[in-house]
Amino acid sequence: MNEVNALLEELELPFKATQGGIQRTEPALERRTAKRQAVLAERLPSFCPPAADELNEAEKVLQIGENENDWSRVGHQCRVALQDFAQAAYAKWCPNDEPMPKAQTKNKLRAVLDVLRPQVSNSSLALVLSLVESVPPLIEKAEHRSEEDGTPVSESDAEQAYLFTSLLMERLLALANGGEVADA
Repeated sequence: MNEVNALLEELELPFKATQGGIQRTEPALERRTAKRQAVLAERLPSFCPPAADELNEAEKVLQIGENENDWSRVGHQCRVALQDFAQAAYAKWCPNDEPMPKAQTKNKLRAVLDVLRPQVSNSSLALVLSLVESVPPLIEKAEHRSEEDGTPVSESDAEQAYLFTSLLMERLLALANGGEVADA
């Protein structure tokens, strides 16, 4: 966990790894680096156009949203984007594996990471695996929080879902293209 926290600090990301997953330490949407945005903007549309479209729409809603319905919509768009992304990644890197249902997002991403494991460092793999485990629950919280505990979905919930979904996709694409986390 210390290696992951060191990488998060090196990347100037306002997060820390804990036993419960990745946690945000300060508002972060504005802190995404220009390089990370450029990598995602360049690679995602060609890799998985539907995921890029959903993520772009989520970003627009996040920028102009005003209420719980808007924040919940961001969570939904992040979920759809991540499902589409996971399906595209699984189809590309695990073409001979058994098909999985669309909702098996984490299992698909774990299978992809198993394929990529030999070409990435342990610390890079640990960060992306932590994101794979942490992002779907954040999206779920942003999409359905009020149904679960009666607490309205907040702008912060939506921001976290968007930011971590973007980060997971960007890091996985970077690793697949030979870029370690430290290169970001």
